[in-house]
Amino acid sequence: MWRIALLLLPPAALFALACGDGEEAQVDEALRTASPAVASPAAGATRSPEPTVSTAPEPRLPTSVVLKGGTPSSVAVNPDTNRIYLTYIDIDVLSVIDGETSEITGTIPLPPGGAHTVAVNPATDKVYLTNPGASSVSVIDGTTNGVVATLALDTRPANLPLAAIAVNPLTNRIYTSWQDPLGRGLAVIDGETDTLIATVNLDGVAHLLAVDTGANSVFAAIEFTAQHMTVCPEVPFKLLAVIDGNSNTVVECVGMDPVWNGAFASDSDAKRLYLFSGSGQYPQYSSTISIIDSSTHGTLATAVFPQSTSAGVAVNPRTQRVYLAVTDWPDGAANPGQTRRLLAADAETLDIISSQPLDSKPTAIAVDPQTDTVYVATADRTLHVIPDSP
Repeated sequence: MWRIALLLLPPAALFALACGDGEEAQVDEALRTASPAVASPAAGATRSPEPTVSTAPEPRLPTSVVLKGGTPSSVAVNPDTNRIYLTYIDIDVLSVIDGETSEITGTIPLPPGGAHTVAVNPATDKVYLTNPGASSVSVIDGTTNGVVATLALDTRPANLPLAAIAVNPLTNRIYTSWQDPLGRGLAVIDGETDTLIATVNLDGVAHLLAVDTGANSVFAAIEFTAQHMTVCPEVPFKLLAVIDGNSNTVVECVGMDPVWNGAFASDSDAKRLYLFSGSGQYPQYSSTISIIDSSTHGTLATAVFPQSTSAGVAVNPRTQRVYLAVTDWPDGAANPGQTRRLLAADAETLDIISSQPLDSKPTAIAVDPQTDTVYVATADRTLHVIPDSP
């Protein structure tokens, strides 16, 4: 049987064929550019739909990083470089973790003393760590992982560790708590020169710090002793001190409930602070998380939890979720049946969105708002990598 192939030629090609043997080059060109015939569907027939290819990304699954040699004490994230920094309670090193691969890519030795605390300035790609045993702050270049400065804070007795550290990337100022037998307060570090430029007397241990970058304000959760009540005598014992970042002075003192095993986080864009006060094994106190207006310093909302301690609170401004890593003590310290959970709450109402069990006691938490990832460190020497997804 003969098979006939049809070829549709443009008008120029037909003209070339009619020109005879002397125009062979034109014929060749006409055939080269000719288009094959495409059959049209018969009347009443329907064309099968073209298959569609989904461009939606695959949902990310939780992963974990096994930490060798130590129990984590704090975690911080640089969202611009997608690096995670982790310190430990019982070993004096800083671990650097690649957020893309969830692998440890660097280990930086620290001065001895343990229980270091870490903070990151994304604007300068510098990492700041408290060294309680050495009464100092280490400054690390995030590009080279090299220690570029060590600031001595010779004001701390051995039994009072440096308790907190926070960064304002807009002003390039770093804040850490200091304490000595004559006073307790805040040390202010210039991030450009990496030098101590001021101290602020608070008369108490600033064991929790948060920064409102837009207002250039620092918030310090303080627990007074009976001998130190000169800075804010009108607010007894437990307070939130508001420090002006321009003048480095206390401008207001806000009374609050006792902060046992607390945690602090800030969403500067929304002008909200999140302060967790955990009662832990003390049944006379309740565990709460409060939203504080960082402009008016008033409480916007409060949620009450069972007796709990928190390893930290972190907020994702993009998804408007607040995360709490908590350990519950249902009947106080005598109950061995503790439960550990990662709670996700609405950033405006504090309504609980989800509750995820943890296998071990949480010790630290951080959020990367650019990758929408939650990092939870636990006492079994694990860093849990959890997607912050609807």
